[in-house]
Amino acid sequence: MMAYILSLGVVEDFRKHGIASLLLDNLLSYLTSGEHNDCKAVYLHVLTTNLIAIHFYERRNFRIHNCLPFYYSIQGTACDGYSYVLYINGGRPPSTFIDCLKLFGTFLSKLQPCALPHHFLRFTQGLWRHLVNGTTTNAASSRELPFYSVRSRLVPNAVVQLN
Repeated sequence: MMAYILSLGVVEDFRKHGIASLLLDNLLSYLTSGEHNDCKAVYLHVLTTNLIAIHFYERRNFRIHNCLPFYYSIQGTACDGYSYVLYINGGRPPSTFIDCLKLFGTFLSKLQPCALPHHFLRFTQGLWRHLVNGTTTNAASSRELPFYSVRSRLVPNAVVQLN
């Protein structure tokens, strides 16, 4: 189940007295009470030019759901609107293919695939130094690092001192 706010307005002389907040808070309290907690989302529409209303809803955690070109007709002029949504009572947006791509992108960004060539280069340089010199010297570092033996896979956790 969902709720739709058809209209929420306060006469200009009575604005900035918390009336709209009181109305919205009462509606949300009603929709989140035990009796009506099957409502999962609250939707509304707002003109894209109504910045006061947009800030009002965004401060109350409503998020843009859709952009609606030519949604309103005001004095014969087509105007754009936004559809806003607030998920309540454990409601959440439906998953789409784009959501799956975003999740995959987040996963890849945590892997830092752009750093893989750098790590590979450092590994090859260390391997080359080990094969040519028999040591792994690095003037910038003097810490011990785990190193896989090149000559034998029987010593997987040999420790090499970097000087």
